[in-house]
Amino acid sequence: SYLSMLYSLALSNGGDKRWWIAAALACTLGMASKENMVSAPLIALLYDRTFLAGSFRQALALRAKLYMGLAATWLLLGFLLIARPHGESIGFATELGSWVYLLNQCTVIADYLYKSIWPHPLILDYGFPLPLTLGDIWPQGLMLIGLLAMTGWTLYRHPPIGFCLALFFAVLAPTSSFVPIVNEVGAERRVYLPLAALIAVVITAAYSALGQTTARHRTFVAILGLVLAAFSWRTLDRNHDFHTPMALARTVVAAVPHNPRGQTYLGLALVEAGHVQQGIQHYQRAIALRPTFGEAHNNLGIALGKLGRHTEAIPCYQTAIAHYPRLTQAYNNLGNALLSIDRTQEAIAYYREAIDRRPAYADAHNNLGIALATTGQINKAQNHFRRALEIRPDFPAARKNLEISKRSNRP
Repeated sequence: SYLSMLYSLALSNGGDKRWWIAAALACTLGMASKENMVSAPLIALLYDRTFLAGSFRQALALRAKLYMGLAATWLLLGFLLIARPHGESIGFATELGSWVYLLNQCTVIADYLYKSIWPHPLILDYGFPLPLTLGDIWPQGLMLIGLLAMTGWTLYRHPPIGFCLALFFAVLAPTSSFVPIVNEVGAERRVYLPLAALIAVVITAAYSALGQTTARHRTFVAILGLVLAAFSWRTLDRNHDFHTPMALARTVVAAVPHNPRGQTYLGLALVEAGHVQQGIQHYQRAIALRPTFGEAHNNLGIALGKLGRHTEAIPCYQTAIAHYPRLTQAYNNLGNALLSIDRTQEAIAYYREAIDRRPAYADAHNNLGIALATTGQINKAQNHFRRALEIRPDFPAARKNLEISKRSNRP
């Protein structure tokens, strides 16, 4: 949508109002889809000033209606942010301060820029923000300040280059500035669109540096071919990391060992592959890195349950619930652990809690049915087996339990 808006503006050549409408429509669709479109109306004006009108005043004078329409899309974005907020994970009311998040972004943006040159190591999950100080990031901070200063200077002296640099920072700013995103300090997908601006600068600069002769054109094509070959090889190599969940999780842990989510991913992959004890070790590392990480506590409980250590699993689920009450699976898992050690009434209470929180939770209905059947409440048990099958018709365990309960209920 961002590029479509700019492309429509370019095709309008400043005066074709049909393309103004297309630009406004693209901007509207973008605002309805992604918050990083917030800078789009300003970048459209900067594009106009740089490539069409020659000045902000002239751009606004000639195309006031266009920019009023683009600015109006901010109302849609504001409405959506109010109507569908991100909850506790994004915003100034989070536990993470804007200053600490900004310091983290200095290291993250520097990493983005490095990977723009050579994309290795690529990281699926950058993890949570770290408690950094100014002393931890001063080299990256100075570099970014220098780049921002260069952007301002080129906007004045070399507007086309300045526009590309400004576009890079403007698109990246909503996610990589001072607005805290607690659960994800960085993500390579955030830089895909900003990279288009940097690539345009690099390609244009390289082409211009080689001059206009045929020999230099051939040199440019040869160099470009080598670069494309290198990146193609890197892409094929990266694809191997996606062959198995374990291989992908290992790349996350290798690149960001302090990422508790990465440790949890690897633990889950190991457990699913049958290496339960090794998986437990990675869950424990994740908890040591972030004691409030509910998913790691929940997964640790599951792994302990696979080893028959249900009593040890119970406090894991309880801690998961305490730190992450919305993790419905933990209530169901806690019920399973309690049922395994014959604390049936307590298990029933947690199964009901899981269902209250997620009424269409087929596993919890099935497990509650089993617990009720254990206490002789066959009719109630059958109701929950039937409900589980309504939610998930291809649920063989619930179907089997329902048939068993019917046989046991016959006079």
